[in-house]
Amino acid sequence: MRPKKLILSAWGPYRGREEVDFSRFEKNGIFLITGATGAGKTTIFDAITYALYGALSGAERDKERSSVRSDFADAGTPTFVELVMEHGGKTYQIRRNPEYYRPKKRAKAGGVTKQKENAVLVLPDGRVMEGVREVNAALLELLVLDYQQFKKISMIAQGEFAKFLSASPREKTGIFREIFGTGVYERFTQELGMRSRRLYGAFMEQKSKLDEDVSLLAHSLERDIWPEETSKELERLSQTQERNYEVIRECLQKMEALAGENAASAQKEYEEAEKALERQTEEIRAREEENRRIEQLEQAKKELSGLQERAGEFSERKLKLKGAVNAAFVESVREKERQLADQLLQNREEGRGQEKELLHLQKEAGELEAVLGQEMRIRELLETAREKEELVLALKQLNAQLTDQLAELERGQQTYLAKEKEYWERKREYEEAEQKRRLSAIGLAASLLEEGKPCPVCGSVVHPAPAKLKEGVLAQGELSRQKKIITDMEAKQKELHGELAGRKSRADDLRQRIKEKEEKLSERKKALSEEQNQVCLEYLAMEPDEAEALLSRRCGRAREIKGLLQEKERTCKRLKSQGEELMERHREAKEAFETALSEYGFSNEEEYSRARLPIGEREKLERELADYQKRMAAARELYEHLNSQVKKKEIQDLQQPRQIQEELRKKKSIVLDRHRLWEQQSALLKKTREVMEQKRRRMEEAEKEYGYVKDLENMACGNNPKRLVFEQYVLAGFFEEILRAANLRFGKMTSGRYEMSRAEEVGDGRIKDNLEIQVMDYYTGKFRSVRTLSGGESFKASLCLALGMSDVIQAMNGGIRVDTLFVDEGFGALDAESLDQACDALLGLAGQNCLIGIISHVPQLRERISQQLIIDKTGGGSLIRNGV
Repeated sequence: MRPKKLILSAWGPYRGREEVDFSRFEKNGIFLITGATGAGKTTIFDAITYALYGALSGAERDKERSSVRSDFADAGTPTFVELVMEHGGKTYQIRRNPEYYRPKKRAKAGGVTKQKENAVLVLPDGRVMEGVREVNAALLELLVLDYQQFKKISMIAQGEFAKFLSASPREKTGIFREIFGTGVYERFTQELGMRSRRLYGAFMEQKSKLDEDVSLLAHSLERDIWPEETSKELERLSQTQERNYEVIRECLQKMEALAGENAASAQKEYEEAEKALERQTEEIRAREEENRRIEQLEQAKKELSGLQERAGEFSERKLKLKGAVNAAFVESVREKERQLADQLLQNREEGRGQEKELLHLQKEAGELEAVLGQEMRIRELLETAREKEELVLALKQLNAQLTDQLAELERGQQTYLAKEKEYWERKREYEEAEQKRRLSAIGLAASLLEEGKPCPVCGSVVHPAPAKLKEGVLAQGELSRQKKIITDMEAKQKELHGELAGRKSRADDLRQRIKEKEEKLSERKKALSEEQNQVCLEYLAMEPDEAEALLSRRCGRAREIKGLLQEKERTCKRLKSQGEELMERHREAKEAFETALSEYGFSNEEEYSRARLPIGEREKLERELADYQKRMAAARELYEHLNSQVKKKEIQDLQQPRQIQEELRKKKSIVLDRHRLWEQQSALLKKTREVMEQKRRRMEEAEKEYGYVKDLENMACGNNPKRLVFEQYVLAGFFEEILRAANLRFGKMTSGRYEMSRAEEVGDGRIKDNLEIQVMDYYTGKFRSVRTLSGGESFKASLCLALGMSDVIQAMNGGIRVDTLFVDEGFGALDAESLDQACDALLGLAGQNCLIGIISHVPQLRERISQQLIIDKTGGGSLIRNGV
C-alpha cells in the first residue's frame, strides 16, 4: 500500500480541510514531517490507519472515536478522512467519517443530531462500496494484513524500541508477547499447571472416597450376626494407615459368600413355616364358613316372616298408586286449559301497554315537528358560529406570532449593526498591517542575509549595515490568517442580512393574514346578529358542539318516531286479533277437561284433586312396591337355599385353632426378619465391593493421567536441564531472527564495530528466560552488555531493532512487502556522523521502492531531508504546508 493523497477535515488539531500530496515524495522516497510538539505530526499516520481500518494508531486515541473531531472546527464543518492509495498497480479511494454530533440541516429545527459512522470505497473499476462492515471486509481481503500487523510493520513508534533495548528479560517477554502473539504458549503452560492440579485433586478425591467407603462399611454391618473373627478382620483392615485394597476386596468377597449361604438357609425355613400357616388358616376358614351359613339361615327366616306380615299394607298402596296414575292423565288436559287462560291474560295486559306507548309517541311527535322543519337553517347558523370562534382563536395566535417575529427582527438588526461595526474595524486594521508590511519589504529581505553567503541583490558576502525590520510588522502567515477572518466575517454579514430580510417578509405576511381574518370575522358576527327565529335562537345560545349534538338527537328522534308509530299501530291490531282467538281455544279446553274426569272414573273435580299426587310421590310408591316384591322373592329363595345346605348342623368353637395359627404367624415373621437381614448384608457387601472397584479404577486412571500431565508441565515450566520455558523457546527463535535482520543495518551504522546477539547463558539461575541482548565489540574482541552503549549508539541499536522487527513481521505474513514506513523516533540523541548513518540506512530502504516518512522536530533533519511536511501550530488549529 502506497498513499497518493490524504485529505483531513475537522480532524484532531486541524480546524478545516487539509490536504497532503504524497505523490510528490516518490522521487526521493523519503520525507520529513516536522513541527512543534502537539501540532499533529503523528495525526497524519493516525488518519491513514483510520481510513484503512477504521481504527487509530495510538491505544489512548482509540478509546473514543468521537474525540478525533477538532475542537477548533466550525459547527458546520464535516469530520472525515479521505485517502487515495495505490496497491498492486491499481488506485483505490477511501472516505470515512467517525460518529459525532453536528447541527441539524434544517435551520428552523435547531439543535444537534448524531452523524453515524460510515465508510465508502471506490474500486479501480468505478464500483462503489458503502458501509463500515462491508468496506472493512474488502480492505482486509485486499491488504491481507490486519490492523495490529499493519501498525507494527508500518509505524516505528517513538521510544518503543529504545525502551526495549535496555528492558529486563521479563519486560522483553511482555513486549514480544504483544508483538508476536505468543501469549498462547504461556496460557498453554498455565493450562497444563491447572490441569495437573485438577488431576491430582481428582486422584486424591477418589482415594479419599475409597477410604471413606471402607470405613463406612465397617460401621454399617450388623456385628451381632457375624462371626467374631470376621468382624475383627474387617475392622483391622479399615483402620490400617496404608490400606491394601486387594486384601480388602478378597475379605468382602468371603463375607458376601457367607451372607448368601445364611440368607438361603433362612429362605428355606421361611417357606416351610409359610406352608404350615396356610394349612392352619384354610382349616379355620372352612369352620368359619359353616358357622356363617347357620347364622344367615336364622336371619333369612326372620326377614321372610316380617315381609309376609306387611302384605296388607302394600295392597292399599297399590290402589293409591292406580288413582294417582289416572289423575295424572287428567292433569295433562287440565294443564292445557290453564296455559290458554294465562296466555289470554298476558294478551290483554300487553294490549293495554302498547296502546299507552302509542299515545306517548303521538304526543312526542307533535313536539319535535317544529325542530325538524328548521334543521337546515339551524345547522347553517351553527356552522357560522363555529367559524366565528375559529377566527377569534386564529387571530390570537397570529398576533402572538407577529409580536415574536417583530422582537426577533429587532434583535437581529441590533446584532447586524454590531457585527458590521466590528467588521469595518477589523478590515481597517488588516489594511493598515498590509500597507506596513509592503513598506517593510526591504527589512524582511535583509533579515534573511547570513554572513559569508552572497546577497541575492548585490552578490556581496559581507553585510556591514543590513536594513532593519520595522517593529509591529506582522508575519505573512498571521496576515493571511487575518485576511481569512475578514473574509469569513463578510460572508457572515451577508448571511445575517439575508436572515433579516426573511424575518421582515414573514412579519409583512402575518399582517396581511391578520387583516383577512378580521374581515371574515366581521361578516360572521353580522350574519348571527340578524337572526330572529326563536327556535334557532335557542340553539345559538348554546355552545356549537353541544347545540349540534342536541339538534342531531332531536331530529333523529323525530324521524325514528314516524316509523315507531306505524309499528305500534300494527302491533295493537295484531294483539286484538290474537285475544279473540285465545278466548275460543280456552272455551274448548275447558269442555275437554270435564270429559276427561268422566272417562278416568272421577265423579267430580274434588275427587280428582284428592287422587292427585306429585310425580315424586308416585315414583316413590312405584319404587317401594317394586322393592317389596323383589325383597319377598329374594328372602324366600335364600331361606330355601340355606335350609337345604345347613340341615341340622350346629355352630363350632374356633379359639384353639386360632391360637395355633398365631404361633405359626410369629414363627414366620422371625424367620423372615432373619432372611431379610442376611439379604441386606449381602447386598450391602456387593454394592460396596462394586463401588470400590469402580472408584479404584478411576483412581488408577487419574493417577496415570496425572503422571503424563505432570511431566509435560515440568518440561513447559522450565523444570528441565536447560531451564527453558516453552514460551521462551518460541520467543528465542523470533528474537534471533530479529537480531540477524537488525545486524544487517547495525554493522553499517557503526562502521562494522558492533554486532548484537542473544546471550546464551542466563546470569541468575533462578530466572527461566534467555532474552538478554549482548553486543560484540570488534574493537576489543569481547562481548559487552547493551546497557553500556552510549545514547547515540543505543538509538542506532533501537532503530535497527525496529527495522529488523518490521522485516520479520513481513516475512511471517507470507512475504508481504510494505511500501510505506513511518518512523516516529528520537533522532536528537545522535551526533552528525550517526545522524548521517541513520539517514543513509533509511535512504537505503527508500531506494528499494519504499516511501519513508520521518516524524521529528530535530533541526538537523530539516537540513538533510529536502522533502518536508511542516505542521504550523496556531491558536486557531494546525495547518499543513510543504517545506523546501
